[in-house]
Amino acid sequence: MKARLSDQLVGIISPRAMRQRMVERAKAEMAEVATRAIGGRRGYEAARNSRLTKGWRAGPGSADAEISPDLATLRNRSRDLGRNNPYVASAVRQLVANLVGDGMEARAVHSDPRIQKLAQQIYLDWAKSQVDGWNDFYGVQGIAVRAMIEGGDVLQVWSAVGNVPDALLTLIEGDQLESPQAGILARGGPRIVDGVEYGTAGARAAYHILEEHPGDPLRGFMKKSRRVEAKHVDHLFEQTRPGQSRGVPWLCPSMRKVRSLEDLADAILTKKKLQSCIGIIRSLSQDEADEPDTGTETDPEGDETETASGSPALDRLTPGMVVEGLPGETFTTFAPTPDGDSDVFFRQELRSVAASLGIPDYLMTGDVSQANYSSLRAALVAFNKLLDHWQQNIIIPRLLDPAFARVMRREALLRREPRLAEVTAIWTPPPREWVDPIKDVAARIMEQRAGYKNMPEALAERGIEWREHLEEAAMVNVEIDRLGLVFDTDPRKINGTGALQPPAGFVLPKLPEGSDKRGMDLDVVGFFGRMLDAVEAGDARTINAGFVEAAHGLRTGAANGPAKAAIIAALTGADEPENRPQG
Repeated sequence: MKARLSDQLVGIISPRAMRQRMVERAKAEMAEVATRAIGGRRGYEAARNSRLTKGWRAGPGSADAEISPDLATLRNRSRDLGRNNPYVASAVRQLVANLVGDGMEARAVHSDPRIQKLAQQIYLDWAKSQVDGWNDFYGVQGIAVRAMIEGGDVLQVWSAVGNVPDALLTLIEGDQLESPQAGILARGGPRIVDGVEYGTAGARAAYHILEEHPGDPLRGFMKKSRRVEAKHVDHLFEQTRPGQSRGVPWLCPSMRKVRSLEDLADAILTKKKLQSCIGIIRSLSQDEADEPDTGTETDPEGDETETASGSPALDRLTPGMVVEGLPGETFTTFAPTPDGDSDVFFRQELRSVAASLGIPDYLMTGDVSQANYSSLRAALVAFNKLLDHWQQNIIIPRLLDPAFARVMRREALLRREPRLAEVTAIWTPPPREWVDPIKDVAARIMEQRAGYKNMPEALAERGIEWREHLEEAAMVNVEIDRLGLVFDTDPRKINGTGALQPPAGFVLPKLPEGSDKRGMDLDVVGFFGRMLDAVEAGDARTINAGFVEAAHGLRTGAANGPAKAAIIAALTGADEPENRPQG
């Protein structure tokens, strides 16, 4: 910036004052440029203050500062909606069913097959037991996830039984996580935020848990807490901001909207009742209008029957009622006008509630009247992405992996097998059903053929442990071959079109004990070679001869007759000698 004449005069007396004047003037010019930019509607429109944003209060608080004052109210209101609002109750059930279903299964992983099988059996025995004194671990998963969705967070606390560490699991709602006193216990003490105690390095050191639920009408008033070290606690919640100590109910963004929709539903129901009513405007004759009104006559039961002039009293209409008036009387019917868009508006608002929860609206409402395959498929694809995020980034690392590691460490001590502590787990989420199984299965097969996915991954998506599956399949195939059976679902023998696979050596009849199977096998193999060469060369004579040989074997009951007939059917597509191609 060039110095002005006044700056130069000041500089003669004090060069420092001259530089200061130039700096201040440069700041003023920059501020003026920024003001002009904002006045010219450049920058962020969302940050402008205007009449439309007058009621928008956005504070600069940290995650804990925003959550702490309102968490108890949010939790109570969320649970109330989950108990009494049918749409919220449905959404919560669907989320739990899709996230954990009947329980995620662990697949033990270790380089030593013996240790892997031992760890797998240890986990299965533990998971199927009453891990919390009442539920097995699969039931605990559903309860914990539901508590996180409705209440924001849940604690999985581990305690010893006798000399056995981590022997008992206890689920504790976030209501019982409370600071003994706000902020710091004593001067220079640890930092405690909503019951979560932090160490000097910023890591979680302990949790302060009330011994009784504060909502218990008998013992909740005691407010006695205990300090539990963080290594004994698994804290499950969805973290959305750095430094966040507690979770909030998943319904928070749409809680007010759901409450308003309840009032709207009542108003729509009342309006529908009125729309179904029909009214009558009755115009009296001139003679009846001139007569004084002396009331109506009543029958012995107290119901009004007719007026003093003899015309019927019409205080209420009944189905099938026929009204006869006096000469000169007229009756005009009217009905309330139906509304045209309340249903559409209500449906759209429900969609916004479902969107805030990350769930397809048809799962929450059960309404698929406006859905088709493409829309259902698109909704499920997006929903599956969210399920992957919740499962892989929240439920597995904060609830399931810690539980598996604790069980392995405990058994490593009890069995004196330290390698058990090295075992990790791969978790299998509940299988996800398909909109169109035929199309989706075909797509899965193409993925495996192209090498994008292997068989263990595909089986894991269906909740199947691949090693056990293959071992069981091998046992079944051995038994099928022993009995000489052929099934349409056996890809070793039947191709995708339902025809026999070209290598027909599988299709051999069961022979009596002591039979010379080797000679029959060589004869069938030689027959297969001749027929294959004939088909490739287009030798109709040899093919016809093969048909005759196969038909003769079937008629005479030869042991190799069925195998030769199967070879002819697989190579030519014909199953009878009279259907063979003519030369």
